[in-house]
Order: sequence, then structure tokens, then C-alpha cells
Amino acid sequence: MFILPSMILFLMFVIVPVFRTFWLSLHHWDVLFPPVFIGLENYQRVFQTGLFWQVLKNTAQYVVGFVPSQTAAALALALLVNQQIRAKNFFRATFFFPAVLSMISVALVWQWMFSSSYGVINHFLGLFGMPPVNWLSDARFAMPVIIMLSVWKWAGYNMMIFLAGLQGIPEVIDEAASIDGANRWQRFIYITLPLLRPTTFFVVVTAIIGSFQVFDQVFVMTKGGPGNATMTIVQYIFRESFERFDMGYGAAIAYVLFGIILFLTFIQTKFFGTEDQY
Repeated sequence: MFILPSMILFLMFVIVPVFRTFWLSLHHWDVLFPPVFIGLENYQRVFQTGLFWQVLKNTAQYVVGFVPSQTAAALALALLVNQQIRAKNFFRATFFFPAVLSMISVALVWQWMFSSSYGVINHFLGLFGMPPVNWLSDARFAMPVIIMLSVWKWAGYNMMIFLAGLQGIPEVIDEAASIDGANRWQRFIYITLPLLRPTTFFVVVTAIIGSFQVFDQVFVMTKGGPGNATMTIVQYIFRESFERFDMGYGAAIAYVLFGIILFLTFIQTKFFGTEDQY
């Protein structure tokens, strides 16, 4: 009885929409007229559409660029603020601060910073005699800029998770290794990293899941351009469902995305998160 209100909300806003979306993916529905059952035609259309493979490639490029970068940055920040330094609480709060900001607000600020006309980045480059760069309208630079924004936004959040993992490692193990002659780098490689395996697994899995669902910063900064170079799967779903009102096709893409994330999570769990190494 105590959990019944939460269960009702979970049923209404999670479970029912999940099954409703799958039902919708088997239909053609343009919102104006009743849904028409078409079976698996929407799924067939997904895999036969060249744009889907392009946005999947764009999303994979974002994942490959973002996940290792933010994981390494988060671990480095956690190691830094875990030291006995002055004002470490200040540094922890400073590094974590971007995580509490609205992604839309952050994306707008970064869009201004990287503007080719009046952006502060091009202004800084101009001080050294370098020509302005079309950061967000050049396919070579647009996705790296979005990745940098995401790393800056989320590294501090995952820093706190790594920090909790570091503080959960018994100090006696590190001290014993130090007495045995292990230097700082050896203790990090053979003690800290193995004992951080569960934490790293959590950070990497959640980062990959979140990366495949990236939308806000892309929509604000580039709207998928230039020439669909930064369009991601979720933005593709949004365009097909809410701009072109092809709800069944958008639902089918959503379930394909679900399958991709489920498969990758299973692979990571199978080969990375099944056991702890001590």
C-alpha cells in the first residue's frame, strides 16, 4: 500500500507508454487519422533508409568521442580532489557545478562562444592572427564541439561517483603496497583501477546509454546540421514524429534504438561487469 502511488505513476508514465509505443510502431499514424496496421513495414523502412544509417554513424561518433573522454576526465578530477589539498571542497563544488545547469542554457552559451561571427573563441584566435573558424557550420568541427560541451557538462557529475569509489578503497591496501616498494603509478595501475572496476562499469554503462539518447545540445547548437552531419538518432525520432507527424515510423526507430542500447549493455555486463577483481 505504501508503494502503490509510485507504482501507479510508474505504470501510467513508463510501462503503458512502452507497450503503447511498440503497438504504434506496427501502425501508420499521422495523428489526423486513425492508426492503420501495417505490421513490420516501419522496421523494414528503418533499415532501408540511408538517413538512418547516417544518423546512427553520427551517434556512434558522438559515443566514441564522449564516453572515453568524459570517463578519463572524471577519473582525473576525482583523483585530484581526493588529495589532501587546500579548498578541496571548493574545487569539488566548482567541478560539479556544470552538472546542475540546464543543458539548454549551456548549449546556448556554447553556441555564442563558438559563433563564427561574434564568438569569443574566434576572437581569441584572432589575437594570434588566426582566421575565424566556422565551428558549428563545418562538418569537421561541429561534432567535436558538441562532444567537448558534453564532456564539460558531465565530467563533474561522474567525478563525484568516482570520488565515492576512491573513498571506498581501504587505505591499508595502498599503504601496504607503498611499504612493499610500489610507486604511485604502480599503486594506481594495480590497486586503484582494479578496485574501481564496479564504479567504472557503472559510469561507462550510464554514459553510453545517455550518449545514444543525446538530443538537447545538438538541437540547440546545430539542429542536426550542417547537412545532417550532427543529426543523432533521438533528433531523427523527434523530426519524424513531431515535425513530419509519422508517429509509427518514429516509434519503430525508438525501438531500434532500444535494441541497440540493450545489446551494448548486455555485452558490457557480460564481459566487463560480471566480477570484481581484487
